[in-house]
Amino acid sequence: MSARLAYFHILFYRYRDGEPEVTARMETFFQRFRREVPGVIDAQYGPNVSAFAGEYTHLRLTAFESYAAHMAYQVAPLHDEIAAYVLPRANVIVGDCLGALDAGALPRYYHAILMCAKAPLGPDFWPRVERLRIRLREETPGAGLFEIAPNPSPHGLPWTHVHLSGFASREAHDAYQRSALHGEIVDLMVPMIESHVGDLEAR
Repeated sequence: MSARLAYFHILFYRYRDGEPEVTARMETFFQRFRREVPGVIDAQYGPNVSAFAGEYTHLRLTAFESYAAHMAYQVAPLHDEIAAYVLPRANVIVGDCLGALDAGALPRYYHAILMCAKAPLGPDFWPRVERLRIRLREETPGAGLFEIAPNPSPHGLPWTHVHLSGFASREAHDAYQRSALHGEIVDLMVPMIESHVGDLEAR
C-alpha cells in the first residue's frame, strides 16, 4: 500500500489543578483547531488511555501535511491563545516526528512514547532498533504507521526520541502488544531508556 508523509506534533499534558474545567476548555480549543487550522491531515485530543499512562493524563496529536504547515500553526494566533491558557495550568512534554501514513483510512488508535537514554548507548543500539522497527512496520497486522525517530522539537528535551504507531483499532494495538516482535523491542529498549507512554483513541 502506498504511503504519505506527515509531520506529527504530540503533546502530553499533566493538568495541575481544576482538571474538569481545564479539560473542557481544552476541548473547546481543540474543536476550534480542527475548524480553523489549515494543512492538517488528522487531529486528535483526549484522555491518555494507556495502562502505563502515569502522570500525563491527556494527549493531543496532530498530523500536518508538512513541516511548513506545522510551523505556520506555531506562529498562528490560535497557537498563542492555547499556549497562554494551558502552560500556567499544566506540565507539558512535546515530541515531533515525520511519519509515513498508509494511504486510505487514518489510524483509529495511536500509541506514542517519548524517550531518552538512561546512560550512553552503544553505536549499534539505534541501528538495531531501526531493523526491528522495519520488521514491526511490515509484519504487524493493522498498523498503518510505525516510527521510531529523533525528536526535533525545540521544546522536546530531555526526550530525544519519539515512537509513534497508529492502528486500525484498539484490538489491533492490543494484539501487537502481545506479539513476539513487541517482546523483542521491549527487551532491547526498556532496560536502556526512560519514557512516557500515551495512547489515544481517535474520534
